[in-house]
Amino acid sequence: MNTDNYKYLIIFPIPSRESKLLCDMMDKIARLTKPSPPYISPPYERLSPYVTFHRPISGINEDVLKNILQSAILQIKVTRIRLNGLDCFGKQYIVAPVQATASVAHLWIALLQLLQRIPEYKHEKFDHDNTLHVTMAEKIFTVFDKIWPKVRRFKFDAMDIIFDKMELWRKSVTGGSWEKVETFCLPR
Repeated sequence: MNTDNYKYLIIFPIPSRESKLLCDMMDKIARLTKPSPPYISPPYERLSPYVTFHRPISGINEDVLKNILQSAILQIKVTRIRLNGLDCFGKQYIVAPVQATASVAHLWIALLQLLQRIPEYKHEKFDHDNTLHVTMAEKIFTVFDKIWPKVRRFKFDAMDIIFDKMELWRKSVTGGSWEKVETFCLPR
């Protein structure tokens, strides 16, 4: 497969019960952007709720990425994460930050270290300092000042979520939809 044609995401997909609750919250946030334009559609319309372990990756062979994921997940067992509230990344994103166990933090560091060993690996300035999160609203800078005071008062009950798998997704660099490449189950 030509690696120049795709970009990849390494994610933890949120299970359906918690995903439904997160989608409801995304809808609630999106409704605040109406009636005045621009309406900001909820992120789940592009991909079901997930935790990103790295920004989109390009230029690395898909089989290499699969091997990296397989190697990294062998280092931990099924664990959990907790989502506990809403925050923002500047005026661009509203997120639900992840409170990770030591195992999940170790997995994230292991993935980053394995990726950094690949000569083709390219990264942005702060990719090494990612905050694990679920994106609740994105590209909201035009309406941020209007909606953030309301969003930060939303009730958001803590969610403990079983972390038992990771997935590799790809998308053409020219656009289109994300498609799942493979699921990697953590050892129990």
